[in-house]
Amino acid sequence: MENKEKPNKDNNSNESKKDNLFRTILTIVLILICVACSIFIYYLYANPKEKSKEKELAYTELMNSINEKKVEKITMTSGSATVEVVLKRRW
Repeated sequence: MENKEKPNKDNNSNESKKDNLFRTILTIVLILICVACSIFIYYLYANPKEKSKEKELAYTELMNSINEKKVEKITMTSGSATVEVVLKRRW
């Protein structure tokens, strides 16, 4: 009767080891998925200026727009080499 119980303990031990290994692998995979999602979300929202509809305007084009009175407002941030130009709306 003892011999029958001993293999059963070994089977339980092996199943327990397999369960622990499975849980460990599953935990590692879930952590990797979370890290990958975090990196994806960071790069998605990291630099929203690149996604905005900014347009580069050549200096001569800007001057022509000013002379043709198409410019409503020009804003330059202190310490920046760029300006924000708001053109008048065409109705």
